[in-house]
Amino acid sequence: MRNKLSKYGLWTAFICSLVLFIGYYLHVFSTNYYPELSKIKRNFSGMERQVNTYLNETARALKTGQSVNDLPDIAAPYLLHVYKKDSLVYWNTNKLPVSKFSDLHFPTTGIKRGQNGWYYVKSKEYKDYTIAVSFLIKNEYSYQNDYLKNDFTSPFKGDFQAYISLDEASGFSIYSKDQKYLFSIVVNEYQPASETESLILMSLLLSSIFLFLWKITVRIQSVHSKWVWTYPAAILLLRYFSLQFSWFSFMQDTDLYKASLYGTSAVFPNFFEYTLNIILIFILVCFSYVRLRSVYLKSSLIISSLLLSVPYFTWMGVIYLFKGLIENSSIPMHIETLFKINFYSVIAILTIAIIGFSYFMIGKTIVKLVKNQQLSFRSTLLITLGIGVLYSILEMTYLNQLRYAGLFPLLFMGIIIVLEHKEFKQKHLILGMGMLALYSFVCSLTIGEFNARKDKSERELYANQLMIERDVITEIEYSKLETTLHEDKFLQRMISADTQFNLRDFEDAMERRHFNGFWERYECSFNIFKEQFESLLLIQGNSEELYTNLNELISNHGQQSEINASIYFIKDYTNQYSYIIRQTILGKNGEPATLFVTLKSKKIPEEIGFPRLLLSSRSSALQHLDNYSVAKYHRNKLVSKYGQFNYPVSYSALRKANPDKLNNFDYNGYNHFVQYKSKQDVVVLSGINATWIDNATSFSYLFCFFGILLLPFYIRFYANSFSRKSLTLSTRIQLTLIGIVLISLVVSGISSGIFIRKQYKEYSEIGLREKTHSVEQELKPLISRLTKLSIQENGAFLNYQLTNLSKVFNTDINVYDTEGFLVSTSRQNVFNSGLLSEQINPLAKKELAVLEQSEFIHSENIGSLHYDSAYSPVYNRSGKLIGYINLQYFGQQEEAEHQIQQFLVSIINIFVLLLAISTVMAIFAANWITNPLQMLQELFSKIHLGKSNQRIQYNRNDEIGSLVRSYNEKIEELEFAAQQLAQSERESAWRDMAKQVAHEIKNPLTPMKLSVQHLMRSFDPTDAEARTKINKVSQSLIEQIDALTKIANEFSNFAKMPKPEFENVDIIQIIQNVVELFRQSTDTFIITEVPEHCFIKGDKEQLLRVFNNLIKNSIQAISSNDKGIIQIQVSTEENNLLKVIISDNGTGIPEEQKIRIFTPYFTTKSTGSGIGLAMVKQIIVNHGGTIYFESEENVGTQFIIEFPIDLNS
Repeated sequence: MRNKLSKYGLWTAFICSLVLFIGYYLHVFSTNYYPELSKIKRNFSGMERQVNTYLNETARALKTGQSVNDLPDIAAPYLLHVYKKDSLVYWNTNKLPVSKFSDLHFPTTGIKRGQNGWYYVKSKEYKDYTIAVSFLIKNEYSYQNDYLKNDFTSPFKGDFQAYISLDEASGFSIYSKDQKYLFSIVVNEYQPASETESLILMSLLLSSIFLFLWKITVRIQSVHSKWVWTYPAAILLLRYFSLQFSWFSFMQDTDLYKASLYGTSAVFPNFFEYTLNIILIFILVCFSYVRLRSVYLKSSLIISSLLLSVPYFTWMGVIYLFKGLIENSSIPMHIETLFKINFYSVIAILTIAIIGFSYFMIGKTIVKLVKNQQLSFRSTLLITLGIGVLYSILEMTYLNQLRYAGLFPLLFMGIIIVLEHKEFKQKHLILGMGMLALYSFVCSLTIGEFNARKDKSERELYANQLMIERDVITEIEYSKLETTLHEDKFLQRMISADTQFNLRDFEDAMERRHFNGFWERYECSFNIFKEQFESLLLIQGNSEELYTNLNELISNHGQQSEINASIYFIKDYTNQYSYIIRQTILGKNGEPATLFVTLKSKKIPEEIGFPRLLLSSRSSALQHLDNYSVAKYHRNKLVSKYGQFNYPVSYSALRKANPDKLNNFDYNGYNHFVQYKSKQDVVVLSGINATWIDNATSFSYLFCFFGILLLPFYIRFYANSFSRKSLTLSTRIQLTLIGIVLISLVVSGISSGIFIRKQYKEYSEIGLREKTHSVEQELKPLISRLTKLSIQENGAFLNYQLTNLSKVFNTDINVYDTEGFLVSTSRQNVFNSGLLSEQINPLAKKELAVLEQSEFIHSENIGSLHYDSAYSPVYNRSGKLIGYINLQYFGQQEEAEHQIQQFLVSIINIFVLLLAISTVMAIFAANWITNPLQMLQELFSKIHLGKSNQRIQYNRNDEIGSLVRSYNEKIEELEFAAQQLAQSERESAWRDMAKQVAHEIKNPLTPMKLSVQHLMRSFDPTDAEARTKINKVSQSLIEQIDALTKIANEFSNFAKMPKPEFENVDIIQIIQNVVELFRQSTDTFIITEVPEHCFIKGDKEQLLRVFNNLIKNSIQAISSNDKGIIQIQVSTEENNLLKVIISDNGTGIPEEQKIRIFTPYFTTKSTGSGIGLAMVKQIIVNHGGTIYFESEENVGTQFIIEFPIDLNS
């Protein structure tokens, strides 16, 4: 059963993998969406029924006279709003943006397109109350980013991308319970695979290809023919055609085929093809290793030198792969930052491991070929050293200029050469760990170097983008927008009206009507003035002063556009402005007004205090600048900065650290890239330099990862040693130490992570609580005289104050009235965009208004962004509650999460580093502890009866010392017992010898005696046939005497076997001669599977006797009723051994006779001296070889002989 599993296991795995791939591929790219759409329809019907249930329960509660504050809770995801007359009095969510007063759009029944998504709403009236229960179907934000995704909610989510339409004929229609049409789900025509689906498809397909080729490779390895080299040629040819004709283009709708993920050349056009190439390289290398390791090339110093140079050229290709994997891909390869790597990073690291193993196999193959050329160990090292030094110089000065990578092939090849030529017994594990550590070390440094180079090139790109603040496209876009502004009826009516408008409403209207889409790359602020500097908006401060400041900003710092005279570029980045628009617009009665629009670039949103939550993915923000620090200098003065680095206020101070005026220079632990726009404008991008700790951490991750990958191979190689009983003490100590360290580190890591998160949460809550208290204290003098808060009376004033306070306290602030409606906010965009409704969080309202808590802090979310939010009541000086303050920390939540990740990464990095160190220390410590025991083991293995055995010198008085003393005592006792045993065996051997000799002599003497007696009785001299009878008896006697002589000679030869006369003999020729002789004299079918030639040092005559005897025994073992088959196989092994296998289909050897088969004078036949196999064994041992057999009754016997190969032949 086990053999069948081994035989068909790979084919079974291949078929399973291929079937899974085909099935999953058809599932991912299936166009049959009906089952999932039907499920969505059923889910909708179920949720609709639940909506009716909640409506009825709420109505019943109101009928019983319950207060709206005591209404029964409704489970998520159902939303409840209750209106009394036309005013909102209860809500259980602030995620659905609804008005304070009822209108035509809400509450209603049917599908509602809200500001942030599609909702199903059903309403019911009871007396003065209108109850509305709803649920979200699909998020539909006005923009998308990492936190805001336009996805269906889980009950309506399918394995496809779709959108909602109100056209019944456009897609799969959804109806209400009473069969009224509600909406349609329209499936997009283009359905790309998700990242998870792409990875699964890639894994299944590559596994199928690998298993198929590996199985074929294994089968072909047993074929002895030169034509087997057509196999790798066929693989390379097929790979060429697959690239030329895009055989794998059916994967193009996956992320793996995107050039933005990876793309280096025509051979490595995408990440899928790259990974496939690595797998094929691995298979070809393994195939070549098996085929070439026993090849014997002509001994030549030139050929040896060329062979030893192959690993260095190969390493150049490895460096090329590393470079492409990092510099020409978007795969994160900063291994030391654990939370930034993804599944593609893991696959990339896996390919690096495969590359390393393949490189090791190439080096081992080359060293084996050179060794087979009889090149000495010293010469091999010297040639490798010479080539290595030349390559290192070339690499460091001309090629990739990588110092450590240049030395790696030399060191790596040196270790392989030592392993191949020297015997280390138990040291192979240590040397293997050394090679693994060396490869991990070089990979970490090489990856770090290429990451640094990629980082510098990216900073150069970002610096160029930051330098070009003046954007011609912006000026062109405004020219298109200008006509629309002039014709806007809303602006015309506003200018002609006599009332002032709320600033928040005006900004919301302008962004919705005009400044959207392209303009999302700017943060826009609006002001509009009539003549006499009168603002049409309710603003704080002096209107005339604001008007004058804007005009002075244009006059002193603005540069008028050549495309449109109304837009001005702020050339020195004053107040962080990029552009200011000053546009004259006429009211409906012809009165002029001046519209000012200030534009702040969102390239670095944090620089202008703009949270990325409110940033569209279509904006021009540079997404990865959070990894850097940025400074802008104008006329030698710092006008803007962002990030952790502390820039000097003048560029001249920074220039002192860069006297050579290089574009890149190091200063204060950072690498700075300087971009000059002119003599007046400079942009500096700075990134933290990698430290030795980063490199050590990267090394630790790679070392552990590579070690885990090699562990199955190590277990497979030492499979027989991994039973609980056969594990060595050293291995048990190593496993115990590593296990203890690993468990300790895991437990400590998890505990530390939990503790840090808990501590950081408590710290954040304390900080948020203190900020809330400080904001409250700042607002008290401003609102203490008020009796209530009103958006009409206090909104503009509080907006101005909250905006200033938010900059001071670096948080967003909202103020609600006592009923829970928004009065003012420092971040109007959140509410204008419909991310939150203008009602307070219902949990906070319950805690503060109903339970009368003094503060309330909890976690809220917008999209996928979770943030802390604090609430506190606000009282006037009379102690009357006039509203609530809310501090939202979402603008800083990403930074907070980043800090937590930094803490966790630091802890994990330390633990992984400790694990790597502990693993190495455990191996060395175990070897150090068990070294005396290994010495004892070696000496025990050398104990021989009848010889003088070595005593152990050990002076320490410990457990091992006691064991050594006992060992020395037992050696003395053993030698005495051996002498007695030898004497007894000699006497027993002589007795057995005497019996056997007597038996062998007695056998021919009996017929001789009988013949003579018969002759004496029947002899008659007168008989005419007397002469004939005498001759006949004489001939019989002579034959028996010859038999006695032969027996005597055989015993004599065995007793004193002559030493073999060694010479170079072709053992294949000897076998062929013997086989040819027996083929002519027997009907037994003899099959040979042998190479053309193979030379050993041996005695030709004695080897002829060996094979004569073995083949003759095989023929005699075959029953006369069976068709005899004898098979002779010759092969070479890894350890320079020649293996000869002679097998037959005879009767086999009984179990009880196997132990005595090589015993002298033992025979299983009725005739013979019984010294044939004993003589065979003695000849083979004299040739430095070994012989053993395997036999099964009624099946056959197999004799296996191993000879050392003569490498000098």
